[in-house]
Amino acid sequence: MLVVFDLDGTLVDSAKTMEKCWAAVQDRTDVHEIPFESYFSNIGVPFEKILAKIGFPLELVSKAREVYFSTASREASSTPLFPGVYDMLKNLHEEGIRMAILTSKTRGATETIARTTGIAPFFERILCPDSSPHLAWKPNPAPLLDLMLDLGEEPQTTVYVGDMSVDHDCAHRAGVFY
Repeated sequence: MLVVFDLDGTLVDSAKTMEKCWAAVQDRTDVHEIPFESYFSNIGVPFEKILAKIGFPLELVSKAREVYFSTASREASSTPLFPGVYDMLKNLHEEGIRMAILTSKTRGATETIARTTGIAPFFERILCPDSSPHLAWKPNPAPLLDLMLDLGEEPQTTVYVGDMSVDHDCAHRAGVFY
C-alpha cells in the first residue's frame, strides 16, 4: 500500500507563507492589480502556468519566479504542519504504510519543510517539478504514475491525498483512489 500526499494545504498550512511570497512578488515587480486570492485559487499547478492563467505580465515572469522562490526558501523553515499531521504520519509509518510526497513546490523548499517539521523520515520518495523536469505535471498523471512505477505499486494499491482539483484529476487519470 502506498499513500501519496500533496504538501501545501494537505500536510502543511502554507497559505501565510505563500501570501508573503506573493507580496514580495508584487513589491519587486510593481504588479499590484492581481490579488493574492487570484494566485492562491490556482495553487497546485506549476508557478508559470498560474501566472499565465491570472494574466501576470509575461515580461516579468522570470523576475516573479526568482522573487517568489527565494522568498519561499527563506520562509520554508517556518511553514507549520496542520494539527495532527505529524502523529498521523508517524502512525502510518509505524503500521508499515509506504508514503511519498507529490507536490508542485520546489524540491529545496519541500525538503526544508520535511526536515524542519520532522516528517522527512516517513517518506520513501519526494517528487517535485524541478527534480523531474521531463515529466508533465498535475493534473497530468505522469508524476503519480512515475512514483508508483519507482516504488513498485499499482493503482489499486495506491491512494493520493490532496486538496485541489488538480490533485483529484491527477489521481483519477492515474486510476488511483483519492
